[in-house]
Amino acid sequence: MKKTILRVLMYLGVYLLLQVAFSSILSIGATIYYAATGSVDASQLSSPDTMQQLASIGWVLGLSSLLSNIAAIAVMLYLHWADFSLGRIGKPAAAGVMLTATLIGITQAVPTGYLTEVLQAEDILSDVFSGMMNNVWGILALCVGAPLGEELLFRGAIQRELHKRVRPWIAIGITALLFALIHGNPVQMVAGFLMGYVLGWLYWRTGSVWPGIAMHFANNTLSTQMKATGEVMSVGRTFEESLLKGVRSLEIGAFHLRLPKFDGMDTAKLLNYIQTGTDDRI
Repeated sequence: MKKTILRVLMYLGVYLLLQVAFSSILSIGATIYYAATGSVDASQLSSPDTMQQLASIGWVLGLSSLLSNIAAIAVMLYLHWADFSLGRIGKPAAAGVMLTATLIGITQAVPTGYLTEVLQAEDILSDVFSGMMNNVWGILALCVGAPLGEELLFRGAIQRELHKRVRPWIAIGITALLFALIHGNPVQMVAGFLMGYVLGWLYWRTGSVWPGIAMHFANNTLSTQMKATGEVMSVGRTFEESLLKGVRSLEIGAFHLRLPKFDGMDTAKLLNYIQTGTDDRI
């Protein structure tokens, strides 16, 4: 069992190391590029704040995530940690399993939403994903890179390794928990554990990562589209959040409601101004 734990930690360590490596390399590259073009002061190249700001740029996040997943896939396949075999997909029973998993995956949105509200799980990476969804690299990373890389890692490598030592439901549960935790976002952890368990069960019954990749792809693609739709519809937990999301969805570069004409007004003038209904009273 000790050897199995060490192998699982090794798989996770290599995956995370590749994530950090590509993120750092692209952040440094972006810093140098923006410094050369005058977007960033060259004297601040080594500033942690500058590096963190550039690392949060949508295309940097998207491209680094995509490349790190491609590298992880290459490493896992080259070292035979996992494989893309079809397993038992061709057998008659597999069709029923995949249909069942699909139905469960669709209906799990209800308990996920309920648990998210009960646990008051915050979406601390909302701005990050919004930035990633505004460029092609982010979309590819979320909808293609993540399903391939994460399924090969968690189901194809980690869960396969755990199946050798523990009962199936324990292996599936541990893998789902690790899958949830690695996302690092409270609201994603709830959904990640439930979806991870479904994906794990699907892998156990079919012996292949491909059904999970397809479901993971559909989930991420639908989530990306629904998030974009939510921003256009100004969906949020509070009025302020909904309003600001609506402003951002206009894609005019505005992230606030500040109007220069109000800068010179004191409180009394502002209160008097809002007595009349206008389009900027809000």
